[in-house]
Amino acid sequence: MIKREEVVGKEVIDSSGRRVGVVDDVVIDQEGKASLLVRVKIVRGGSEKVLEYTLPPSNILAVGDVVLVKGIVEVRRK
Repeated sequence: MIKREEVVGKEVIDSSGRRVGVVDDVVIDQEGKASLLVRVKIVRGGSEKVLEYTLPPSNILAVGDVVLVKGIVEVRRK
């Protein structure tokens, strides 16, 4: 079991080695399953936007100095 304090603030890295965000919090859905809330800061052309998405435990490969997730994560600004 991993405690909230152990993951909040850690960088999230996808399987290609790219940084995709930082763990902002741990959230629990209506079914009682915990997921990580990941914050992504996107800077383009002098403007900055912060996006958040949830990362289900099924996508987490390892938690250590960083959170390693499976697959390549694509975060697009709308």
